[in-house]
Amino acid sequence: MNDPKYAYPYPAQGYYQGPPVMAPPQYAAPPPRRQSAGF
Repeated sequence: MNDPKYAYPYPAQGYYQGPPVMAPPQYAAPPPRRQSAGF
């Protein structure tokens, strides 16, 4: 992940143990669909 557009070379995982910037939609919104699940 050493792209020239970035001012400094950062690790692939970033400094935090969180999801990447391009996180999947399931990360963007928690799974509050227990009511829609029909369980």
